[in-house]
Amino acid sequence: MSAAFLQGEGIALHFGGVTALHDVSFAGERGSLFTIIGPNGAGKTSLFNVITGLYRMDAGDIYLDGRRISYFPPHAVARVGIVRTFFTPERTRRILAGKGESAGNVFAALLGIVTPFCSCSAVPLFIGFVTSGVPLGVTFSFLVSAPMVNEIALVLLFGLFGWKIA
Repeated sequence: MSAAFLQGEGIALHFGGVTALHDVSFAGERGSLFTIIGPNGAGKTSLFNVITGLYRMDAGDIYLDGRRISYFPPHAVARVGIVRTFFTPERTRRILAGKGESAGNVFAALLGIVTPFCSCSAVPLFIGFVTSGVPLGVTFSFLVSAPMVNEIALVLLFGLFGWKIA
């Protein structure tokens, strides 16, 4: 078994008197897929923010391909290959609200392709889009394209059927 590609050891993070992360350790092998799961408030986002340098941890170490990146600022973490983006449902709603039906459908589908989200987010997104005035058809264009369409599928559809179908 090879050494871990991304590894965390004894990570701790506190916000005042609240412990967000306590002695968290993980190891992901090169080419593997691993997940961080837990209920709301378990510290998943805090751990990701620590890994990407957005939050400064109180204790522990993080290694990428054997190199210690524990206290790198976000721009330095990005330079070594770990990137964090912020595209919230609120921002998506603001972009899609007020668009006409035709342009909105196309824009929503394109936005859905580049904005993957967890399937458990579908109901809150749907409710948020509808209550903020995004037309129902535009909402469905976004919701259907986000988890189902990716760049590889688009290239395959184009190669097989042309742009009209893709």
